[in-house]
Amino acid sequence: MSPGIDNNDNVVVNLPMDFVNISHSEPSVNNEDFELKKEYEQLLLACRTGDADAVDSLTLIPNLDINRVDEWNYTPLILASLCGHLHIVKLLLSRGAVCDRDTYEGVRCIYGALNDEIRNLLLSYDITKKVDDNQPFSAHISKLLLVVFSSLSARDLAFVFPGLVDPAHRVFVVNRFLLAARSRYFNSMLTAGGEWMAKSVVVMSEKADAAAFASIIDYIYLRLDSIPISGALSGFRSFAEQFELKELLEVMDELPSSQKGKLQMLKKQQSDLVEVARNELMVFLKENVLASKCEVVLEEDVDFEDVDATTLLDTKIHTKLLQSNAFADIIMSSIDVDSGSVVYYPVHRAVLSRSDYYTTMFKSEMFTNSHEVPVVMVRDQELVDRPNVEIEHVPVLQASVNTTNWQVTEIILEFLYYDNVQHIPSNLSVELLFAADELWIHRLKMLTALSITSLVLTFDYESLLALPDSTGYDVCDLVEISWQTRCDRLEQHMTKLIAHNLEEICSHDNLRERLSGLIRKSAERIRERQETDTIELVDDIRFYLAKKYAVHNDFAELDGVAATWSATREENVRGDNNIYLAAMKDYDEDVLLVETLLEELALEA
Repeated sequence: MSPGIDNNDNVVVNLPMDFVNISHSEPSVNNEDFELKKEYEQLLLACRTGDADAVDSLTLIPNLDINRVDEWNYTPLILASLCGHLHIVKLLLSRGAVCDRDTYEGVRCIYGALNDEIRNLLLSYDITKKVDDNQPFSAHISKLLLVVFSSLSARDLAFVFPGLVDPAHRVFVVNRFLLAARSRYFNSMLTAGGEWMAKSVVVMSEKADAAAFASIIDYIYLRLDSIPISGALSGFRSFAEQFELKELLEVMDELPSSQKGKLQMLKKQQSDLVEVARNELMVFLKENVLASKCEVVLEEDVDFEDVDATTLLDTKIHTKLLQSNAFADIIMSSIDVDSGSVVYYPVHRAVLSRSDYYTTMFKSEMFTNSHEVPVVMVRDQELVDRPNVEIEHVPVLQASVNTTNWQVTEIILEFLYYDNVQHIPSNLSVELLFAADELWIHRLKMLTALSITSLVLTFDYESLLALPDSTGYDVCDLVEISWQTRCDRLEQHMTKLIAHNLEEICSHDNLRERLSGLIRKSAERIRERQETDTIELVDDIRFYLAKKYAVHNDFAELDGVAATWSATREENVRGDNNIYLAAMKDYDEDVLLVETLLEELALEA
């Protein structure tokens, strides 16, 4: 066997250390059993040499921390990545090795990967295990490059580097709408009159730096760990200048000289670079998607429930939407009751797939069979052949069955395209809540619920009475809506509003009747309810009453009258007995109101 090559044809990197004879720094082995230390050293050596059997057995040893670092700040996963042992990397990840790009070790592990296959594995692992929960926008954009996501991303442009053997750098399949959104250069080349407008494949110069181009594509797709910090940077900078990536160039100009300093600065800059991408997609949405929308006016006295918006689009408008600079592969329709029309938007399945509802739709056999698109194969990679896409290849979808206003549809698009909502009109908030729930967009649903609850900040009677004017629904309606949309935040907020105004509600005949009906519906939500079973709404009202008047010692945060004195009953009595007794009297009276309502309904809870 040749020096530097193992039995699996992987490169063995000659690191500046001997793992058999190293003496770890004291912090790394303090209080460690000698045998455990020895086994950890064996694991490091096995990861360096690619000994899968040894790694398999050693990682099963109890109390052996496979995420520990040695005195050179190497972990077993970093070594396996650095030495190119893909099978070891997979094994370590399956045994709990951490690759978190929010840490120095995680960034080092990804940057140090010997080949793109390992790097892509680590990036995809990092995305699915970490970023998806905390950075859903950047995680989704990053996933568009993954092979497993290709059916949803609908990539429609390929850059080919002739003469290269490395499959990772021979061809890059991308979304032209994303390139156009993020780079003025790409926008000019791809839009009407551009050199690449009628192309599905762009052949790059043989002198072009494919590795540098790969890093540029990764930057565009928010795989920000791929920004090079060492080696030949001229090719990367040259592409950044050619593609007019101003913010990226500014970051490169500010990088310090040390490698560690560069890593730290890039980590700090990541959120800013994500914000740049969000702003660019916001502009793209405004200037290319929303600006290209078309409106079809319906006949007078039409029954909107019978309107099938997907069948009203004529060939002329359909063609106009397809040929717009949005590069759409989906047409979104939105019924607008106020204007008596249907509005159509040129959109992208790569973006709509941020919604679990649309993801499920796009993956369904019925959708794929009925909406086939022309494709072209480029070196074993498939992409949409956009120059040959016709209107029959671009399906028309309805935004949501709960949407009757074009503004709601545009708010949904704002969120999907750049993860933000500029403004939620209070009169549209409930409709948006239903739409977000229908489309399985959890975060948008939470933002909408927050916009509704922000209308009630003081929990006074005036706020309760103002709800119908601002939202179109009273407090009891909103509790029911929270049940229908499974929105706990909204339910608790409105229940608290009821508890804080119970006396006024019960003094108003209509509101009292509404609350009684709501309590009955809450009781009916429990299947096979027994006579003495609890009623959730009643329990919640009692809870907020007790919190309001601080009748229990468990409440650290007090509301209403209770905020004016200590939470401890003995201190209340000693400090101001009259205030405390008055509060207890009010509490008992409110509880009696609840009991009276239950008696009238012949319910026990």
